[in-house]
Amino acid sequence: MPGRRALIVGASPLMSGGEISLVRALAHLPAHGWECATALVVPVPGDTAEAFDGIGLAPSVFRVGRIRQVGAGLRAVRGLAHLARQADVIHANDIRAALYCQPAALLARKPWTFHARDLYAEGSGFERSLRFVRPTRVVAMSEAIATRAASLFSWPPDRIDVVHSGLDAPAYRAEANGPAWRASVGLASTDVAVGIVGRLVEWKGQDDVLRAAAVIGRARPEVRFFIVGGELVDDASRWSLGREADRLRRLAAALGIADRVTLTGPTSDVSSVMAGLDIAVTASWAEPFGLVVLEAMAHGTAVVATRAGGIPEIVVDAESGMLVPPRSPADLAAAIDGLVAEPERRRRLGEAGRRRAAEAFPVETEAVGLAATWGRIVD
Repeated sequence: MPGRRALIVGASPLMSGGEISLVRALAHLPAHGWECATALVVPVPGDTAEAFDGIGLAPSVFRVGRIRQVGAGLRAVRGLAHLARQADVIHANDIRAALYCQPAALLARKPWTFHARDLYAEGSGFERSLRFVRPTRVVAMSEAIATRAASLFSWPPDRIDVVHSGLDAPAYRAEANGPAWRASVGLASTDVAVGIVGRLVEWKGQDDVLRAAAVIGRARPEVRFFIVGGELVDDASRWSLGREADRLRRLAAALGIADRVTLTGPTSDVSSVMAGLDIAVTASWAEPFGLVVLEAMAHGTAVVATRAGGIPEIVVDAESGMLVPPRSPADLAAAIDGLVAEPERRRRLGEAGRRRAAEAFPVETEAVGLAATWGRIVD
C-alpha cells in the first residue's frame, strides 16, 4: 500500500553489524510500500550518517554525548517527535535509540518498534535499560534473541517478530577481490588461510581461535591464521587496534604461534577478506545472529562456527558448514584440521553454504520482515 512512512532512528555513529544490516534493508523497503526517513541520536554523526547519506537518506542528527545530558536528550526527544508526526511508525534500531523513541512516540502519539539485535545478559546495563521499554512490537534478529527477550522482559511473545538479515550474495561477491587481499597479507597459492572476522572483544572467541591454532601446531605448516577486526578506541566513530590486540598478540606469543598469526586490524572490505579465506571461523560464545557467517557463506567459503545464539539458524551442521560447541578450542581445532586435510569436503561445504545463503537469506529478507511488522501495526 503506497503512502506509508517509517522514521528510522539509530544511536550509534559507528557502522557495525546492526547498522550494516539496516542500510541493506532500507534500500528495499520502498518496493514493499514503505518510504523511510532517518534520524540519529549520537555524539558525532560518524560512519552511520555517511552510510545513510550514501543511500539517499540523509539523517536528521541530534547530538547527545551521554544519556545523562538531560537538556540535549530532551531536545532530541522533541525533535524526534516532530519528525514522527509525519510518519506512520517509528523504528528504533538499537537500545539507546529505543530510550529516545519511547517518549518521542508518546509525544507524537505514534506506534513504535524496537529492533532487538543482541542476546541480553541478565543483570547487564542493556538488560536493566530494556526493563523500562514498552514497544508496540519487537523485531528480533533471530529466534535465539526472541526466546531470550521473551524470558527477560514483559514483552508478549505474540508481539515479537523474528526477522533475519538478508544479503545480496551476487552483488556481495562481485565487489570482492580475494586474490588482492591474499597478496596484501603475503599468502602463497599453496597456503591455507583460516580467519576470524569481527570486533575484538572477549565473547567473540578470538582467544579460542588462537588456542585452536596452537593445537593444529607445526603439523600444518601451510596453515596461516588471521584475526581481522578492531576495537572501539575513541568512543565516537572509529575502529582501530588497541589493548585487546596487544593482549591477543601476547597470547599468540605465549602459545608459540606468533609467526603463524596475523592481526590485520579493521577493514572496510570484509567481502574481499571472505573471498580470500579458505576457512572462515566464528568462535563466539553467544552470537545474536551471525551476519559474518552469512557473508562467508555467500562467497562459498567453508565455515566453522560455534553452536551458539542464532548461528544454528544459518548453518546446517555438516551440510552448509561445521558447528562446534562454544568455548572449546579442541573441537574448533578438530573441525578446522579436518577441512584443511580434505580440500574437496571444504569445497562441497562452501558450495552448499553459498546455495543456502542465496536461497534462505535473500537480500530482501529484512525489508520484507520489517514491512510485515509495521503493516500489522498500521492495519
